Amino acid sequence: MSRNPSRIGTLVSWVLVLLCALAIFLMSATPADLSQMESGTIARWLTPLLHPGFETLDPLAQEGLLQQVDHVVRKLAHATEFAMLGFLLANALQRTRRPGQHARHRPRRLSQVMTATFLCALYAVSDEVHQLFVPGRAGMATDVLIDTAGALMGILLLHAVLALARKGRPRPSG
Repeated sequence: MSRNPSRIGTLVSWVLVLLCALAIFLMSATPADLSQMESGTIARWLTPLLHPGFETLDPLAQEGLLQQVDHVVRKLAHATEFAMLGFLLANALQRTRRPGQHARHRPRRLSQVMTATFLCALYAVSDEVHQLFVPGRAGMATDVLIDTAGALMGILLLHAVLALARKGRPRPSG
């Protein structure tokens, strides 16, 4: 049995999508108190860097600022994990061909972007529903929007990278 590098690459692409989705699922399964402890650690490290003179603020003002930074850290985490999922999913879709389909007959870029965005949005909805069953967590429509926007950024990043790669390739003469 001969091994086709293109098939192996496609398989690896889909495995990476599944691993990313699993990582998102596991992070969403973390109870709220542990999740807040993790993001709070980042916020406590980041806040003094972002706000010079943080140490001179009264404790109540420090706490309020920490909560604001923690909120941003949590939302950026949502966008980032879904940007990775979107990037990987768009890559897997890009590499996947139906049997007998030649590379030049792959679906158009807009169709791939829409498909990947829809699938990521669907996963974002399922992720928020999942969080309804995790102690202290809540499913939020705004998080679905943040997740989907992050996924779209990852998808568009992939297509920008692919366009730059195509632009840099020498064209065959003929």
